[in-house]
Amino acid sequence: MSTPRALSDDIRLLGKMLGDVIADQAGDSTLELVETIRRVAVDSTADQSKLVELLDPLPIDKALHVIRAFSYFAMLANIAEDTDHGRRQRDRFCADRPSDRDPAQDDSVDPDRDRDLDGTPRPGCDDPHRRR
Repeated sequence: MSTPRALSDDIRLLGKMLGDVIADQAGDSTLELVETIRRVAVDSTADQSKLVELLDPLPIDKALHVIRAFSYFAMLANIAEDTDHGRRQRDRFCADRPSDRDPAQDDSVDPDRDRDLDGTPRPGCDDPHRRR
């Protein structure tokens, strides 16, 4: 399954921002350690015992930085996925809006379709600041 481009961009941006925070708060050496562990973990050709060699000797304070980095990244990636899901739903909705159709051609157009159940207008599909 391929990852949508906008989602990949969001995850990459959030990962870069997290890396900047890690370097600022815990130091460049911690960021380099986290990046080394990440590279070994995602490399399918790498010997996984290399992870043990990297992680086993870590003192608890360094290990906590690594654990937090991966936890925060997982949370940020989940937020990006949720946002992307909403973006794709909105795009599908906007592509199928009644205003995009000729009402004379379609007598099933519901005039309240651009409103939520409580009657409030749904976010505009024509918003120029909306990410696609």
